[in-house]
Amino acid sequence: MSILTVEDFQGNIKESTSKSFKVGNNYFAAEAKKVGTNSDGSNKYNYNLVRYDGPDLTGGTSIGFLNKNTNKLDFFPTVQNIVNTHNLRPIKGLIDKNFKNSIKTLDITDKDKVDNTSKEDGTGDGSINSAPISQPNPESRKQNYGNYAYPVTIRRGNQDRLKISVLSRNLRLEKNNKRLVGADRRTSDIKGSVVLPIPGNLSDRNAVNFKSGTLNPLEVAIGSLSLAALLNPSSLGDEGEKILNQARSDINNVRSGVANLFTGRVLNKTGNELLARTQGAIVNPNVELLFSGPTLRPFTFNYRLSPRDRGESIVVKKIIRMFKQSSAVQLTASNFFLRSPNTYRLQFFEGSSSLGKEHAFLPRIKECALIAFSVNYTPDGTFMSYENSSMVSYDVTFAFQEIDPITSEDYKAIDGNKDEVIGF
Repeated sequence: MSILTVEDFQGNIKESTSKSFKVGNNYFAAEAKKVGTNSDGSNKYNYNLVRYDGPDLTGGTSIGFLNKNTNKLDFFPTVQNIVNTHNLRPIKGLIDKNFKNSIKTLDITDKDKVDNTSKEDGTGDGSINSAPISQPNPESRKQNYGNYAYPVTIRRGNQDRLKISVLSRNLRLEKNNKRLVGADRRTSDIKGSVVLPIPGNLSDRNAVNFKSGTLNPLEVAIGSLSLAALLNPSSLGDEGEKILNQARSDINNVRSGVANLFTGRVLNKTGNELLARTQGAIVNPNVELLFSGPTLRPFTFNYRLSPRDRGESIVVKKIIRMFKQSSAVQLTASNFFLRSPNTYRLQFFEGSSSLGKEHAFLPRIKECALIAFSVNYTPDGTFMSYENSSMVSYDVTFAFQEIDPITSEDYKAIDGNKDEVIGF
């Protein structure tokens, strides 16, 4: 069971809790959402049925609701493709039984105050696309965007696919002093998703930054004395004697080097320049390539979305809207500050897995920010639209960048260093 409680700046409490269960090869959750209060002050709840793509409870789609008139489970007509694809109608009675049993175990109060007034088209209060009824909060971002696929038939085929999930921005350090990412993310953090074909020109580049560093013998000597003084002051004499003996072995060059270094400071010239002119030598710079830090990987995906009918054109419109809105900054209630946009989870799945098994031969990607999202509405250079005013084609470009660097420990976390997948 997962429980989410959010208190906004006006003190309004919005609560959501769910209980998961399995029927056959399908994973579900009974979800209760507080939608307001009754005249007597008691809470009102909607009870929805959510289906997930796999045991990790990702890709949740609201497919039904508890009908308050019949006290039975009803499927939303808008998700008939999911119902038919996974053959859910023959096991509806069993799903209904588990659904209502799960409701009884939910950690809420006033369970009898149900307000499932969901419309049968999935757009009512019980729909996943609907926000809870509460006092308006000028700071609250859109809570749910929906779960889409392009083309709409991709879920029914065996084609490998990319799933992009919209996540709430998580800045909290809650596990081993790290942000909750990946599998640690709560189901409630997922605000929407889209399933797409694997993009062309898919590649990744793992890199770290190195830079050249120099430390001449004089600097080494000074550093050694300083380190000895800090770590063991009693050994300063031994360290100094060691450095002195080293200098005596090359006394002529040391004298020239020190003299030219000081002369160079006076003349505003480098000591090496004077040494090269007078002695034909320079101070050994001791050049070494030094690690300076990790990099954050970028990923750019290009798609042409060409809706084939009216229904698919609406899906494309909602997909574009979802990424435009979720990647936008948010004003705080005072307008003094800007809150960060949503972040994203990118997962490659094998086509035969029903989004249950991530692709072993494609890279894992850490949580990302969408740093740019562009749309070309006339990709062929000419304005063309259907009767419903939808464009014939859209070219969209995603520019993602990971928000955390890759570490060696990340690979171990995937498969225990068994080398079963490519990794990051």
